[in-house]
Amino acid sequence: MEYWLEPDELAALRREVGADPYWVPPGWKRGDPVSADGYALKAKMQVEELSKELAGVKSYSTELQYRSTA
Repeated sequence: MEYWLEPDELAALRREVGADPYWVPPGWKRGDPVSADGYALKAKMQVEELSKELAGVKSYSTELQYRSTA
């Protein structure tokens, strides 16, 4: 297994620019995912979309409830 140690200056530079120290480059072999976090990002976007839809449904149900009592 190959490994290498990076100089402290490089680690400091990464910290300074806000780069993720745990970032793993994408796979280079055929069939490897483009990004290790690609699936998580897609799931996060779906959750955000569902949250917006749920907020709309809640406001609509509140509006209907208000109309029925008025």
